[in-house]
Amino acid sequence: MDAPTLAVEVNKACEVLTDLRYFRDEASTSAALRTICRLLNEAAGGEERSFIYQVATSAGGVSALLGIIRCCPSISVLADAASCLSLLVQGNERAALDLASRDVLSPLLPLLYPRKQQHSSSSDERSKYPLSSHSRFLWTRERLPLYEAASSALRKLTYHSSDLERTLAQRGGIRLIIELSISPEFLAETSCYSPTAKKEFAKLTLGQKYMANAAPAPKTTRSDLLERFPALASLEHGPEYPYYVVDLVTYERKWVVDSIIDTGLVWPNHAPFPEGAEPVWTCVGVVCVEDPGHVWCQFCIDKPKPKVDAMVAALRSMAPPTGDEVIDDIPEVGDFCIAYFEPKYCHALSSIDKGALWGRGQVLGVEPGAKLRLLSLDFGTTATLPLSHVRPFLRECSGIPPCAVPCKVLGVAPIPVCTVVQENAAGINFASC
Repeated sequence: MDAPTLAVEVNKACEVLTDLRYFRDEASTSAALRTICRLLNEAAGGEERSFIYQVATSAGGVSALLGIIRCCPSISVLADAASCLSLLVQGNERAALDLASRDVLSPLLPLLYPRKQQHSSSSDERSKYPLSSHSRFLWTRERLPLYEAASSALRKLTYHSSDLERTLAQRGGIRLIIELSISPEFLAETSCYSPTAKKEFAKLTLGQKYMANAAPAPKTTRSDLLERFPALASLEHGPEYPYYVVDLVTYERKWVVDSIIDTGLVWPNHAPFPEGAEPVWTCVGVVCVEDPGHVWCQFCIDKPKPKVDAMVAALRSMAPPTGDEVIDDIPEVGDFCIAYFEPKYCHALSSIDKGALWGRGQVLGVEPGAKLRLLSLDFGTTATLPLSHVRPFLRECSGIPPCAVPCKVLGVAPIPVCTVVQENAAGINFASC
């Protein structure tokens, strides 16, 4: 398209945007915005895009666009306006800097905020603990196009202006971009957590005690048990293994998942407890992390039962292995045994000795070199140990449920595959998104 024809098309669209008579006419406003988007998409290159921006600026279209973003109540029109703004600054540093000088963040950033969620609970105990700063909001699928367009515009703007990026971070915009809403149902179908997310969550939680709103997982939510806790897949009774849903809170009354969400390695998930669950408050300790959404917990008790005391005493009385022991009866897959777990396999709580110790195990498999792959029933970890570190199961250890229970953590979800997040020394880089 030649320059005069292009200028005419842009001016016509800007005339609609700047005429107050059209302000309440959503159809006309959206049509004008989409015309500009079409022209930008059809532009031959950066020079033609810059020309469109210059014409739109001269015709008052850019000012009108910011006004629409600031005041228009229509979600669909706002999404079109944010998309138009995103295309205007794409590959156009001059446009980005010009918009930065117009304080573009003030109208654009509020588009990322979802509407408030009304939280209600019949439990008086729940009110003692604060709502997560991330779960106060409710994102909806209806607003998803708006969030995507607004976050795209912000990423492209900050790509050209480091000052704007700092301002965006100070105003909480980068966190909001990370938290861009997608429904819990969609999140459940997306990718697994990254190794970095698992590592960071393990640093935060391993060996720590928390208050937890916990409930046994209903049958409808047990479908991911064997997938998220692969060690259980080797056991015949794995599908029936105890499984809980937990909402973790520190003793300072802060939601544990907020810390990992703030890193940008996971997304918040606002799904409530599964239907049919009846959560109660209790104390737990995290002893193994599969990923930020799935951990092994020990459910704390103030005074151990006599059988637990007897088990702990029997295990502590056992001498460490010398490495020369000979095992006559090699356990088979599924058998219970006593094994000597190194410190890296047992993140003990304060009530249990820290360091290498004997504990209950279940055989997951036989490995070459006279070794067994074991699941620690009390720490949830999987270890491959030599036969010299294995003993027959003790009578004092029978009849006691596993101390480590697999738990699904509420409040987090993996970042979908379609979202590109690059980690670097400075933090999160959104330029490539």
